[in-house]
Amino acid sequence: MCSRSPKNNNNIPQDYKIHDKVKCLKPFLGVWKGKGKGVYPTIDSFEYFEEASFSTMGKPFVYYQQKTKNLNDEPLHTETGYFRVRKGENDEEIVELVVTDPTGTCQMYDGEITITKSTEEENNVEVIETTLSLNFTKIITTPSSKAVTALNRVIRISQQYELDSSREIKSSLDYSVEMEAVEQPLQNHLKANLFKQVPPDYNIYKDEFNEILSNSNNNTKYNLDNTVIVDIREPDEFEKNGFKDKSVNLPMGKFLHEYDHVDTPTYDIFQEYADKTILLLCNTSFRTEVAIQSILNDDSFKFTANLIHLKNGLKSL
Repeated sequence: MCSRSPKNNNNIPQDYKIHDKVKCLKPFLGVWKGKGKGVYPTIDSFEYFEEASFSTMGKPFVYYQQKTKNLNDEPLHTETGYFRVRKGENDEEIVELVVTDPTGTCQMYDGEITITKSTEEENNVEVIETTLSLNFTKIITTPSSKAVTALNRVIRISQQYELDSSREIKSSLDYSVEMEAVEQPLQNHLKANLFKQVPPDYNIYKDEFNEILSNSNNNTKYNLDNTVIVDIREPDEFEKNGFKDKSVNLPMGKFLHEYDHVDTPTYDIFQEYADKTILLLCNTSFRTEVAIQSILNDDSFKFTANLIHLKNGLKSL
């Protein structure tokens, strides 16, 4: 199988009408997943997985929902909000965002969108970057909430299109959040890099996975003769309930760091199974989806193996 690139990174139906008032937010629509890092003087730094979605019902707003997990798939932060667009004094578009979260804050922002375009002729792509800079206008907190006095956000969408066909081939979302809270000055708090999710052609499900494990039918598309199972959970998770005699353990961090480094276990797997299948496992498929998207979006890494994962993870068994 050839190295695959997302052909249509838009989970929103192509013919779904977006309201004229929020058309400037169209690049944000879809489901995005990736990894981020949080820092602040009053807490230990931390890394997290994130899923964010932006959707429309044809009305003059965009619905936003975000949820994060730590590296062990345990829930962390979540927030929900709405984007609206109004006209300014000079007829410019001003993006409004209202967000609420379980910590007891309601945040309101005003922002503006800037768009830049560039061409990479050597790669036959046009790159369009849409940047939304949001500054808080008001923050309301409940009596039990920590004192948050300022929040600013910058969200940047980068879209790559083939010059010849105008086909979207890759989309990424980067964001940063500055926060002033608990008597600390305004400073960086969060940064993350997400990728738009494609209609997955790399899923297998419970029944097919069990057939692979049993190797009961060597005529099936996947079996233990042509498939390597890679568990990308942490060693303690693998030790607890991993398929030790039928899989190898390469934690996600190691897997993503090594896949394009010669003479590493991950690189060797991609070489050994160049014309076969690499099946990734984790608890819920959150980590495996992030890993596959990271590899698919790495233009510098060319692979021929068939890369798949168990949708919904080991918890689905």
